[in-house]
Amino acid sequence: MNLSLGYTRVMRRSRACRARANKSEGSLVNANETLLTMISQVDPIWVPFNVSENDAAGTRTRVAAGRLVLRRATPTTLRSASRTVPRFPRQGRINFSDTRVNPATGTYEIAAEIANADGALKPGQFVRVVLKGATRTNAIAVPQVAVQDGPQGKLCM
Repeated sequence: MNLSLGYTRVMRRSRACRARANKSEGSLVNANETLLTMISQVDPIWVPFNVSENDAAGTRTRVAAGRLVLRRATPTTLRSASRTVPRFPRQGRINFSDTRVNPATGTYEIAAEIANADGALKPGQFVRVVLKGATRTNAIAVPQVAVQDGPQGKLCM
């Protein structure tokens, strides 16, 4: 019996958080079937997001035509969308990009690795991802406040 108890201790890294235990002491559990608890790495944290197949195809077409230039070394920027947490910019790098399209959603899955030493980002939290690093060639930049919506589309005032 002592040998079995020697393998029951679960260790976690210091920059990880544990969710509520799914089972309490004395509960019956089955090996390889029962999830006891979840441990999530929070520093750095991985932020998964999706890019639509149409957006990816449009980007490839604009790059091939020379209308868009991609800079690979530009970090990904995140913006908080939570009402309880003030907006905070975070930067990270894309560390995963799936090559397959999900047939149910028509999207590619991508993940960014973000430094999160203060633990402000939590697993499962909703955030907006802004991908930067594309530059339009021969384009005119106009401040966002000067652009308005009209019956035929966007208008610059």
